[in-house]
Amino acid sequence: MLNNRNKKQKYQWFRTTIIVFSLISICNVFLFFYMGYNVKYDLRRQVNSCLSTNTFQNRKSLKRLSANHNTFIFLRDSFGSEVRSLSDSQGNLGDPNDGYFGCSINGKTAGIVMTKKNGGWKVTSIQVYK
Repeated sequence: MLNNRNKKQKYQWFRTTIIVFSLISICNVFLFFYMGYNVKYDLRRQVNSCLSTNTFQNRKSLKRLSANHNTFIFLRDSFGSEVRSLSDSQGNLGDPNDGYFGCSINGKTAGIVMTKKNGGWKVTSIQVYK
């Protein structure tokens, strides 16, 4: 009888552990995707994918995202480089759906504006400074 009770307690402990672990995992996924913790990840992924190869589609994306012609020329010549030294959000530019980030691209300081659209974050503008 005692051995049977121990098996039930072990099963309940195992089931409780699985439930708690599942709830913690679900909460972490929610925080990552819906609370804005993935903004820096999205920024890096989007900008690095545009800078990865010198294709017509990537040049077209860089021209659309560049704040001015000098920024476009610099980004066009920086294929193969990556976003480095990415800062935390520096503010929202007056709109809660915007975020401004500072970073380094190919050794130069850049400012990147992200906008929240349809639950996801998209790069809106890139400005390279001297």
